[in-house]
Amino acid sequence: MNSKEFRIVVAYGIIPSYLGEPNIQFAIDARMEEAQTILRKVILKVGELPCEIHTELIEGSPAEAIIDVAAT
Repeated sequence: MNSKEFRIVVAYGIIPSYLGEPNIQFAIDARMEEAQTILRKVILKVGELPCEIHTELIEGSPAEAIIDVAAT
């Protein structure tokens, strides 16, 4: 692999604000835990690479998240 960096992006759905407290916090915590679990599994699958690995958890649609990360 010739790339200097490798990015792993996990996008999770937007949590509706109408849930209100404390439900919105429960939903945020659950989504973040799920995203972290996915991220850990992907990191294990990717394994060691001869480059820097960057990870990101992004709220929003997967397509938009990938475009935004690629643009940066």
